[in-house]
Amino acid sequence: MPDRFANGNPENDPRDCVGFGIGHYGGDLEGIIKKLNHIEELGVNALYLTPIFESMTYHGYDIIDYFHVAEKFGGDETFKQLVDELKKRDIKLILDGVFHHTSFFHPYFQDILEKGKESKYRNFYRVLNFPVVSKDFLKAIHSKEHWTKKYQELKKSKWNYESFFSVWLMPRLNHENPEVRTFVRTVVKYWLDQGADGWRLDVAHGVPPEVWQEIKKDVPEDAYLIGEVMDDGRLWLFDKFHGTMNYPLYEALLRFFVYDEITAEEFLNWLELLSVYYGPAEYTMYNFLDNHDVERFLGLVRDKRKYLCALTFLMTYKGIPAIYYGDEVGLENMNVPSMEVSRTPMEWNTNKWNKEILKATKELINLRKTSKALQKGIFKPVKFKDKLLVYKRTLDNESILVAINYSEKKCHLSLPSSFELLFQNGSFNEANMQLGPFSSIVAKGL
Repeated sequence: MPDRFANGNPENDPRDCVGFGIGHYGGDLEGIIKKLNHIEELGVNALYLTPIFESMTYHGYDIIDYFHVAEKFGGDETFKQLVDELKKRDIKLILDGVFHHTSFFHPYFQDILEKGKESKYRNFYRVLNFPVVSKDFLKAIHSKEHWTKKYQELKKSKWNYESFFSVWLMPRLNHENPEVRTFVRTVVKYWLDQGADGWRLDVAHGVPPEVWQEIKKDVPEDAYLIGEVMDDGRLWLFDKFHGTMNYPLYEALLRFFVYDEITAEEFLNWLELLSVYYGPAEYTMYNFLDNHDVERFLGLVRDKRKYLCALTFLMTYKGIPAIYYGDEVGLENMNVPSMEVSRTPMEWNTNKWNKEILKATKELINLRKTSKALQKGIFKPVKFKDKLLVYKRTLDNESILVAINYSEKKCHLSLPSSFELLFQNGSFNEANMQLGPFSSIVAKGL
């Protein structure tokens, strides 16, 4: 989330900054460029940014101009610099595409406000009736009140158009209109031409599948497309997206690692069901412990040992594992309203970093990058019982074994007589093969 990561140029900070958790923090693309060494040292090979285009909000999900990077993030020139720096480091860039809705202040919607039924964009949005807003609504919009107060007033008003999550600021696009589809394809291709390597498509399940089908046919084969789909992703795979945000897997992770609602056996059943659902697409799913829309996993488990057990699973399972900024240093949730809780500004005071989490994160990422079995290997369950997870990832002659003891008790492992320990979190006694409470290992069979 660029606004919350690093402020590389205070000169472009928005004037409406109203404090952490509710407004702009000041992070920008220059800040990301200055912190690329940190990102590269983690071993990250792809960077996904939440929306960076002109908008009224810090989060950017209300886009006003799809063809220019917001000045508060450094503008188009800084984007070019970021692309160049990422390519030097062989790090891919994924942009966030908001094509379910635009901003209320997008020129097309403003044209409808001004011209009503006579606007050439009247079918660009899902307008229910004219006028699209009342006189009271317009009066509130144009008042001299601070935006914080205006926004609250406008929430009480009525409007005659569909919007995202009933938020007046985000009018919904009419995807039945061929002009809208052409517009979306044009934006997608434009930024791929500018150096982006792929897109994460926001509210993808709120757009007709055939729209994404058309887009996937229209982009280069090596562009990675990932859809934000909140539940079963089967409808959206293969001919629409390469992968979706794996919320069904996330729910399983919550139930096993956070809420203690399911046993290891039930967790395995869940994994096997998802494998049947997704088949080969499971290897290109976007897997996560947390993101900008859900609470940070560390804050949920409230235990560094438990977090590292879950991270060990994420980094050794099928799919593409993702790290949300700050996870690598133990960043905590904020004590603010739920939609903001995970959006704590990045902590750059290294004295406040959790060095153990940072070390483990780097080791697991490096392990993942150097093992073809972990990237593309078959998943073979060995033992899933009570709170013990033991499985292998195998490819050709490479076999990686993972064991996670997610309980308060020590447990005995049956390992090959000859193995190489690649990673250890918590305690493990090789002499008697005892894996300590809330501990995990990754080993290579010899």
